Amino acid sequence: MTSFLFAQKNGIIPTEKALSLHTKLKPNLDGIINTIQDAQRFDSNAPLHFTIACNDYFSEIALTRVQNVIHARNENISLTIINLPTSLNNLHGYRSDILSALRDGPIDLLIHTDRSLAQSNEQLKSQRILTDSWDTIAGRDTTTTENHSKQIADTYKKPKGNIPAQRIVEQKNETTSSSHTQVSSFRALPTLIQDSDYVSLVPRKLGLIWTEFYDLNLLPMNKTIANFNCHQIWHERFNKAESNKWLRRSIQNVCSQI
Repeated sequence: MTSFLFAQKNGIIPTEKALSLHTKLKPNLDGIINTIQDAQRFDSNAPLHFTIACNDYFSEIALTRVQNVIHARNENISLTIINLPTSLNNLHGYRSDILSALRDGPIDLLIHTDRSLAQSNEQLKSQRILTDSWDTIAGRDTTTTENHSKQIADTYKKPKGNIPAQRIVEQKNETTSSSHTQVSSFRALPTLIQDSDYVSLVPRKLGLIWTEFYDLNLLPMNKTIANFNCHQIWHERFNKAESNKWLRRSIQNVCSQI
């Protein structure tokens, strides 16, 4: 049997084997101790403030539910919401500002469909919280054809996993060509579409919500477009922060039910 300790007059001394194991295990043991200490310091009922930056997709589909769950758990938690553009691809200066805000504050968590920011910086961590597909949304009196749905799909030209800029395709009639226009936010779509002959490509989960509150039809696409994901992104300095972990876990739990 291998001995790890041997007795001395004034106590016990670790053997050479014990010392070698301690060197290998110390990082893991320190991690366990830090986790326990962080958990003991975190009080989810204490007054807390979080700043969340998110795009309009997450804001429309999940933000209200997240706020309700968080406030039900702790009414002393306050949230500041920063609205971000749907796409960050062409906003290089804006991306730099977001990166600084995640690194130094005040943003605690970024929620977006564009994960390229996290992929380009090793200090940022990400987690997928939602996956969605694409459908066509139209007013109750608007009729779409197979060719028209293909026209909508072709307009977007391979979103590559990110939500593209919102485009609305207007069907003049079945024999004439269609035109398209562009709006800055998903929020403009429901009221615009329900009273016109416009139709648009929209995330399916979002379209299902709109059909409950607006006079709209959700129609399946006749051409497959790749699904996209929504991610929560945080700086590595929050990896062991129990309050931030609790926030991320709460958001993930809400999104798993959508």
